[in-house]
Amino acid sequence: MHGASQFNDDHAFTKALVRFEELVKKYYGKPVSFVLHKNSELGLEKDYFAYMNQGKGVDYGIVSPRTCPPSRRPRHSSMRRFLFRDLAHWNKVLDADLLKPIADEIAQKADVMLIGYAGGGTRNIFVQQAGAQPGEMKNLKVRVQGAPI
Repeated sequence: MHGASQFNDDHAFTKALVRFEELVKKYYGKPVSFVLHKNSELGLEKDYFAYMNQGKGVDYGIVSPRTCPPSRRPRHSSMRRFLFRDLAHWNKVLDADLLKPIADEIAQKADVMLIGYAGGGTRNIFVQQAGAQPGEMKNLKVRVQGAPI
């Protein structure tokens, strides 16, 4: 099985994929071989998703739904990153299997099986001015990731 990560050995996503390999080897019960391509060796997340969708080159990886092509992107993928209050809330939602419709939609639209969820961490903004309320951030210029949201 070939996996893909945009990151080096120290990144949480790469560590998670290595752990995935360990757990599959432990519980599968048959010999299985893994090759993890790191440091964007096979491209970016959007490329991994396309490879998984096409059934070639990549068998597993951590991919954000925002990187899926529009025709295969789940309807609610752009709002999910701000949906959870905290880690406890995130875990409660996952334990209740409330994201199953999204996994089902990805399987139906893209023929890619979602086997788990990972988080990219919390988002923080650091500035040199006082202010604690969202309204106080009006007209504040910040750098953000290149995503449609």
